[in-house]
Amino acid sequence: MAYKLTITGPEFAYVGQEVLFRGQLTEDTTPIKGATVKLYVNDEVVAETVTDERGNYEFKFKFEEPGTYEVYSEAVIPGVPAVPWREIGIAAAIVAGVGLLALAARKKA
Repeated sequence: MAYKLTITGPEFAYVGQEVLFRGQLTEDTTPIKGATVKLYVNDEVVAETVTDERGNYEFKFKFEEPGTYEVYSEAVIPGVPAVPWREIGIAAAIVAGVGLLALAARKKA
């Protein structure tokens, strides 16, 4: 039994631009429906959703300040005892991540 959580998103975005992060949760190749997935930005939960019947999820988020951000998702699987992901890596809670650079909008001359 191997769980897999993916997340994809842009490598950069402009400040104030809405960006889309998508992913999927599977056990081996079987999609996991109804799992809670949290979106983290720099170790802070900024959004939460539930996977659909195909194990897919998505988040929309706006970065309000320029900078470099660590963006990742965490899934809690129904029926599996909760264990903090930081302690075990992959088990009841699963993590997938991407890096993102938010850029300040260019001023027009």
